[in-house]
Amino acid sequence: MRFQKLKAQAFGCLKDWESPPLKPGLILVFGRNESGKSTLFNLITTLFYGWYPANREANPYIPWGEAEAVCEGELLIEEGEVVTVSRRLRNTPIGMLIQADRVIELRNRTLPYVEVLPREVFREVYAVELNDLKFPQQRAWETMQQLLLGGQFGSFLRPISQVAEELEEEANRLWRPDRRGKPRAREIGERLRELRTLREEARIREERLRQAQMELAERQRMLEENITKKSRLIAYIDRCERLNPVRKKLKRIQELKEMSAYAANYDDLPEDPGGRLKNIEAQLEELRFQRTRLEGKRLQLEGVIQAFTERDQVLLGRAAEIKLLIKSYDRIRADQEELKNLEFDIKSKGEQLKQHASEVLVGGWRPELAKALGAVDTAVLKVAIDSFRQAQERYQEQINRVEALKVSARQRRSAGFVPWFSGAFSMLGMLGFTLANAVEAKFLSALVMVTGVILLLTWWLFGRRSIEHPELKLEEKRLQQLYEEVEEARARIKMLLSGVPVVPQRLESPDSTLLLDISRLKELLQDIKESLGRKDVIVERIIQTERRALKLLGECGLDENWVGNNFESFYDNRNNDGHSGAGVLSNNHDKGSSAGAFTGVYNDAMHGGYREVINSARQRDALGMIDLLQVMLQEAERRYQDAQNAKGQLEDLKLELSKVDGTIAQLEREKSYILLRLNELPGKDIDAKIEGLMKARILARQADSILEDLRRDYPDLEDIEREVMELTQKDEERAFDDDTLARAKAERDQIEQELNVLNNEIGTLKKEIEIAMGQGNMDEIEGEIALLEAELKRIARQRDRLLLMRNVILEAEKRFREEHQPDVLKKAGRYLSAITDGRYTHLFTKEGQQATLLVKCVDIDELIEVKEGFLSRGTLEQVYLSLRLAFMEHLDPVGNSMPAFLDEVFVNWDGFRLDNGFALLKELAEKRQVFIFTCHDWLVERLTDKLDAQVVELGM
Repeated sequence: MRFQKLKAQAFGCLKDWESPPLKPGLILVFGRNESGKSTLFNLITTLFYGWYPANREANPYIPWGEAEAVCEGELLIEEGEVVTVSRRLRNTPIGMLIQADRVIELRNRTLPYVEVLPREVFREVYAVELNDLKFPQQRAWETMQQLLLGGQFGSFLRPISQVAEELEEEANRLWRPDRRGKPRAREIGERLRELRTLREEARIREERLRQAQMELAERQRMLEENITKKSRLIAYIDRCERLNPVRKKLKRIQELKEMSAYAANYDDLPEDPGGRLKNIEAQLEELRFQRTRLEGKRLQLEGVIQAFTERDQVLLGRAAEIKLLIKSYDRIRADQEELKNLEFDIKSKGEQLKQHASEVLVGGWRPELAKALGAVDTAVLKVAIDSFRQAQERYQEQINRVEALKVSARQRRSAGFVPWFSGAFSMLGMLGFTLANAVEAKFLSALVMVTGVILLLTWWLFGRRSIEHPELKLEEKRLQQLYEEVEEARARIKMLLSGVPVVPQRLESPDSTLLLDISRLKELLQDIKESLGRKDVIVERIIQTERRALKLLGECGLDENWVGNNFESFYDNRNNDGHSGAGVLSNNHDKGSSAGAFTGVYNDAMHGGYREVINSARQRDALGMIDLLQVMLQEAERRYQDAQNAKGQLEDLKLELSKVDGTIAQLEREKSYILLRLNELPGKDIDAKIEGLMKARILARQADSILEDLRRDYPDLEDIEREVMELTQKDEERAFDDDTLARAKAERDQIEQELNVLNNEIGTLKKEIEIAMGQGNMDEIEGEIALLEAELKRIARQRDRLLLMRNVILEAEKRFREEHQPDVLKKAGRYLSAITDGRYTHLFTKEGQQATLLVKCVDIDELIEVKEGFLSRGTLEQVYLSLRLAFMEHLDPVGNSMPAFLDEVFVNWDGFRLDNGFALLKELAEKRQVFIFTCHDWLVERLTDKLDAQVVELGM
């Protein structure tokens, strides 16, 4: 059995992961720490055995943020059949096994190919991690023992040691020879001793029970007699207590009604007439004060309504235009600021123009020069200056050439001896070099010869050329032509600058600086023109705004004369107070801003003049008029809103006045009626009449209250009244007097005491009888004794059977282990011998200690116990790896070789044993698919060099 492919759609840290096609043999899984090696092994375990735990909340391999975990694997069975296993865990586990065209629903069951191998054995044997290279866990070891000895395993079977322990525990629960624990046989013996004691006590108890039953019958007879007597007394007392209180209260009710009979005729008066009259007076006084206050408020609201005038209506009608004008406030302020900046800029540029002109022009700047300066074409001037510069350069070069020719002509004759002198010098040096014997003489002769050659070459290159130049007169003629060209270029520049009084020295030698100075003057002049144009536009825009503001003021009833007379005081107040009108613009605009005196520069280019005109005429303040309009509009809106609110309040106020007048009239009528009725009552004055009425009403209420209490306490009051009436007619009232009732109550109390004593005695006797009867009789106790004795005999037989079964099972298991287990240890010894080159050859187990291993060391020919302190760490790991490999051979399901999983098992091995381990891996890979997990690069390199291993990388 081997895997052909593994997929993890969502499993732990693996998401949308798919392995390459997996080959048979050795597969090297390489990944860094936390890259998913352990997750991959758990994925394979899940494919084999299903989800554990099988719920989404507890399973650790549900990816973070995912609703489910999904994995899939493709398996090749030994018979050549390819199957696909799919597992999914969401709310419930889902599993499917696909065989060709057949789908088997697994749910969370184990694959049928590995169901004989428990999950814990698979993890202990087939998955070998570095930390797991130790003796298997006790539970897994016992399960492997069953698999090794029995050859196969079913989930319904348990280890023999566990079964033997359970049989022994069951036998000890029945009977033990020692005093430990509480076996069932000891409990039965103790119970038998108790029952024999109880049997004697029961005999004595039955004799006492007969005597108690006789006493109980006598006490019950006496109790019946006293109950009968008491019932007669209770009937008498009840009748007396029921009739006497009612009879007394009825008599009191009659007396109270006679005293308050006349009060019923005045029920229409208030409960407290005097208090009501005072309350009415207080209410009337408060209502009159309230009416006065409401009248004043009415006059105030009418004044608010009248404050909204026709001018306010006109302002509201022009509200849209006024608000549009208000929005231009900031723009006007910006225009005024820009106007100031333009004036400053014009003045600054004028100063710069004068300064620059004083450096370039004769007599400095004059306004009439503007036209001439504007007519200068700087592009043509630039070409003319460049032409002059080029002509000047050619002329200077020609001057130099003529001067050189003149010098050459003067030196022509004096240079004629040079060739002869140089030749003689060279011949002399050559002769000296040929005839001299000393090295110093030869060197000096060579130096003379070279000097002569150099002089000859110099003459040939330079002196001879002067002789061959054209005639000097021809060059002087060319010089005169170039001079005329220079003068023509200078004259052209002067013509271009005619009318502009440039300094003569600059015209005699014009250069690029002259062009720059003229361009700067033209640029300053143009800037001043543009600033003056922008200034005119701004002034016109401010004037238009002022006209709109004046028009709106006129439409609102404020003509230009009013504005002229009153605007100045308004504007002064705005400047002095720091705010306009009602102060609505103090936070939005700076105080004191105005479009006051405008200054400017007027330049008439057509007449060639430049002059500055200062206009100091005071203009109307556009911003102030906008402030005034805004204040007036806000005041009009406020008065309109106040008038609307006042109208609504006035209607409510009139309704409230109407209600107050109605309440005053009603209270006056009530007061008159109360006084009229009080005058009908007996008494010397109003206070006495009210006091008499109040007392009579109190007596009437007392009579009604007593009667109401009687009716509530005695629902059968009418029957009681008839019964009292009958006793009165029969003159039997004395039989129900208080003395007779007191004697009857005393006799009743005495009988109650006697009844209490009898009841206590009867209760005690009944309790004794009940306890005696509940403790069981002799027949029941003797029957229980017989049953327990029979159970004691059965327990002895059952214990003997359990112990016999245990001993038989252990003996059979011991014999079978002795016959079959050594084969596993032999195979493990062979693996260990191959790894250690024959140093450790055999493994043994101690008798009676299955969890203890011994290994034979050939070097010392002794058995060494396999544990720390006796063997090195690497050797211990190799012993346990050999034991796991031997287990794999025995535990493989029939017909299927399970894949093996080795995780970092070779990291502690030395050189030659590591090579031996690789050879063992090669042998193991021929039988089964082997997965090796590692994070070490060196181990990957060595394995791929030594073995044919497929590398699968994780987390790369």
